[in-house]
Order: sequence, then structure tokens, then C-alpha cells
Amino acid sequence: MIEQGHRLLQRLSKPGLEFKSFNAARRTIKGYEMMNMLHKGQVIGVLKRDVQAQLNFTGKIFRT
Repeated sequence: MIEQGHRLLQRLSKPGLEFKSFNAARRTIKGYEMMNMLHKGQVIGVLKRDVQAQLNFTGKIFRT
């Protein structure tokens, strides 16, 4: 049952299986997961249609 939640991630990442480094793969998967959470409205404090809040959340996630 756990793998059913990752079907979208598996479908999105199959074309990108030739990652050059582990960090590139990690960042890509992190982006897929983040976009899926935003799309479902699962992020606390970020509404589905609040674009500015989504941009702020995305900036926090990918800030290095």
C-alpha cells in the first residue's frame, strides 16, 4: 500500500533516470514531491490558490 502513494513520482522520474549525480536526483525528486504536495493542498499555511505563498514556500525549500 505504501508504494501506491509514489506512483506519480515513479512515472515522473522514469524519463530522468540518467542523473549525473546523487544531488541532482535528490533535488529533482524533492521538486516532484513539493509540487505534488502544493497541488493537493497538503502544505500547512499555503492555500492551493495562493500563488505568492506557494512561491515563498518553494524558495524556502530550495534555498541552499
